[in-house]
Amino acid sequence: MSLTWHWLGEELILRSDRTVWWPARQTLIVADVHLGKGRSLSRLGVPLPDASTADLARLSAALLATGATRMVVLGDLVHTPRDAPAELATWHTDVTRILVAGNHDRAFRPVGFTVVSTLVEPPFTFSHEPHPAAGTMCGHLHPKAVLRDALGKVTAPCFWLSGGCLVIPAFGALTGGHPITPRPGDRVAVVGPDSVIEVYFKR
Repeated sequence: MSLTWHWLGEELILRSDRTVWWPARQTLIVADVHLGKGRSLSRLGVPLPDASTADLARLSAALLATGATRMVVLGDLVHTPRDAPAELATWHTDVTRILVAGNHDRAFRPVGFTVVSTLVEPPFTFSHEPHPAAGTMCGHLHPKAVLRDALGKVTAPCFWLSGGCLVIPAFGALTGGHPITPRPGDRVAVVGPDSVIEVYFKR
């Protein structure tokens, strides 16, 4: 299941696969895939499997489910250019692919992708890190909400709309996350295994 938010006059579908579907532009928006992270960390002695194949399969499923004709990646498509999977060159060539370069892939120029530092399409500005422009969509922060009840607390990836900026949860399976501190007026939607639910925090 997904959750629909209306923001700046546009309909956005927040999906449980941690992507955003922008129907008016037939565009799938995703952040922080970090392909090749397992391979990169394994070279440093951290025994992790490589999740690139599974992450690309999940992303393919999102493209097919939405019928997207375009995909915008809000930075960190790969963890390091050295560990980018070879199949990227031939992956979904039927879809227009735009990479808004992040701190992990600023020097990366994947075949078939248009690479930009920011992308402005009113009413939105797409960037990797939070941007001062109102209507910014970004990644980078890997936001997680901390939920508490009588039994303790749990953290979950979330979409976080704060101060005119929509932060999208990290897509990659090995990315981890960082707890957020919502402020008055913020909106938070928590991602579960198969649903997205808006939550409200006591002030």
